[in-house]
Amino acid sequence: MACKTLLVLGASIYQMAAIRRARELGYRVLSVDNVPDNPGHACATKSFCVDIVDRDGVLQIARSERIDGIVAPCTDVGVPTASFVAEALGLPAPPAQASEIVVHKSRFRRFQREQGEPCPDFLVGDGRLEISGACFAEGAWILKPDASSGSKGVFIVRSPQELRARLPQALEYSRGGRVVAERLIAGHQGTCEGVLQHGRVAAAWLLDRQTAAPPYVATHGHYLPTLLAPAAQAAVRERIETLWAKLGVREGLFDCDFVVGHDAIHVLELSPRLGGNSIARLLQFAAGFDANEYIIRFACGENPPAPQQHAVPACAIVLLGTSRRGRLRYDSDEAQRLRGESWVVQLEIDLPAGALVEPFINGRHRAGEALIVAGDRRQLEHRVGELKARLALDAEHGDDRP
Repeated sequence: MACKTLLVLGASIYQMAAIRRARELGYRVLSVDNVPDNPGHACATKSFCVDIVDRDGVLQIARSERIDGIVAPCTDVGVPTASFVAEALGLPAPPAQASEIVVHKSRFRRFQREQGEPCPDFLVGDGRLEISGACFAEGAWILKPDASSGSKGVFIVRSPQELRARLPQALEYSRGGRVVAERLIAGHQGTCEGVLQHGRVAAAWLLDRQTAAPPYVATHGHYLPTLLAPAAQAAVRERIETLWAKLGVREGLFDCDFVVGHDAIHVLELSPRLGGNSIARLLQFAAGFDANEYIIRFACGENPPAPQQHAVPACAIVLLGTSRRGRLRYDSDEAQRLRGESWVVQLEIDLPAGALVEPFINGRHRAGEALIVAGDRRQLEHRVGELKARLALDAEHGDDRP
């Protein structure tokens, strides 16, 4: 029997794990990405330099290559294309209508409001968007492109002047020329990675999300297990399950960012795909769940079983980067010593010393990652601090302008 063919949308560092795992499992893997030198292309069986939002172009490749499944791991912008192609070819995928709603932030907020689901106050506009000073008197807002990923073009703004200053940068990452401004919700920031089966959350892991310092919101890591109380964890799962039911999505792996506020659980983002920021690596270590294998087999119609859940150790995936632009520097000798520590499961630096780096204000500009384990949460946070201090990762001759 011939091996199955899997089409992977995206070939960046975050799609490489799925591409490699599919090759290990014996699949023929096609990578599609409009950046020719993205590293995933070299790992794939065959690559195509096509934009992942070009639905007709991707469908043409899928038909000619007779694919058995399509995935868009770790990237929201490819999710509608994956659903479109899968529906055209009769392959497993979330409904195209649901994918369109959740990927476009304005549509998702409108959907939440129409369905009576908790969501922040929000406005949708273009380069002329304005918010009055009276609105800012009640708190900060978050400005973001309507359809983007990796926190690109996302900023916390605290005045009409800051809003006007940041609008061009948000619009730079907005394919449709639209932005969303929503009130900042204070509370416990978390991410939920889970699996739906028959419309129920069959398994879910709640992670405490670490973010960049304001005015940025880029994910800088995740900690397990969550500090949320059991009742709050159950409420998060229930909120997510309810939303997926209203969206008509019943099967598959999902990723969700949420905030547990003082009066409600607010789902900030919800997507029917594998989460980015090396969540899959963290879950493989902590829970023994191979999320990449799950999405591969699901996409190819193999109906993988729901993962079993058990208590997880205190551990973290830490994404590394600099706070300014310049030439990357770090203590390479200390990096080697850290790799020998029993509590450092893995430490990778993406770029050589001296490489030009941008400040780590979105997922595109990370400089490396580490996987750390500890006896408890307090020790975990101490070890994260120790790793960063010893590594001394910084940018030379940079400035603070993004």
